[in-house]
Amino acid sequence: MHVIRFPALAARAACLSALLILPLGAQAQSTASAPASAASQPSKGERQAEIWFKMLDTNRDGYLSWDEVKHIPPLAKDFKAADTDGNGLVSRAEIRALSKKRLAERRAREAQEARDAQAPASAPTQTDAP
Repeated sequence: MHVIRFPALAARAACLSALLILPLGAQAQSTASAPASAASQPSKGERQAEIWFKMLDTNRDGYLSWDEVKHIPPLAKDFKAADTDGNGLVSRAEIRALSKKRLAERRAREAQEARDAQAPASAPTQTDAP
């Protein structure tokens, strides 16, 4: 595993790992309580993710390349999953799509955990036969 030795990169890694996470939380909150008129405006999490995207996009081409994210473990781990068109670059749209997918997976997992928690514990019962 690669250890980040530069404080600036470490700070980026800590902050930018939220690039995939923040839009999820923001989306979950906005779908629950946002009025239709406010839905067209980016949430706080989406705005923060955009700032981080711009900071990582060092060549300013509007995409994240492997070289731009390879030292940031959470982003490096998800790079192939995010690069849905396989061009070696991750766009903002691809990050949004991956974030939506992860949100759906998380909601499904939480729903299953809630169902499992509500299910009565089925203790084995013994029936006495005469």
